[in-house]
Amino acid sequence: MISFTSLTLPFLHKTFQNFSLAPENHFQALPLWGHNGAGKTLFFQSLCLFFPLQRPSDFFVQQEKITPQNRAKFIAFKSTQLPLDQKILVEDYWNLASYSLSSFQKKEFVEKKYYYSKLFEVDSFRKKIFQELSEGQKQKVDCCRVFLQQTPVILLDEPLSFLDYSSQGKFLELIQKLAHEEKKLILFSLHDAYLLTKFFSHCLVLEQKLTMVTKDFFIPLL
Repeated sequence: MISFTSLTLPFLHKTFQNFSLAPENHFQALPLWGHNGAGKTLFFQSLCLFFPLQRPSDFFVQQEKITPQNRAKFIAFKSTQLPLDQKILVEDYWNLASYSLSSFQKKEFVEKKYYYSKLFEVDSFRKKIFQELSEGQKQKVDCCRVFLQQTPVILLDEPLSFLDYSSQGKFLELIQKLAHEEKKLILFSLHDAYLLTKFFSHCLVLEQKLTMVTKDFFIPLL
């Protein structure tokens, strides 16, 4: 589902060669680990811009053939940056996710809003102004918006920020469940070695190379 022959991170001058997720790693929530400054955010941003994705038919989608709207059908990104207009209503913010949906998907959009807002426990915020929410509530609202985009690949940058510890565990269990049930690949940055070993058997490590490792790699960090 994600494959590229060469991907360079701007500013850091890191280039990753010939990367592809094996079939058994598709349709799961997969942590991305790296020290501060390793380039995790740039990696997510570069994936969105370069769009190194493969359709289910294994047809490689070339960058020059992708419009922003078509890109948004395949990959959704939750960044650490907040909406430019924080006076927007939460429901209006979610409605932005319908931009790239097909006519059929738009018919289901109201039901999807109800479904995901319940899962992320943010249904009661839909008529609130975004800037009135707490930082943790904003995180959950933004994650709900990303899932409403209904893409096969989701990138979450720092999704656990501002969540208390019990909420972090519930969030990780939820995205694992959604990845499996909805056949999505969810990549997200994670900094807690204990949570990684508790909830996941594998993760991506971004240092000088991009590699897949098992949780045994992290035991010395606990």
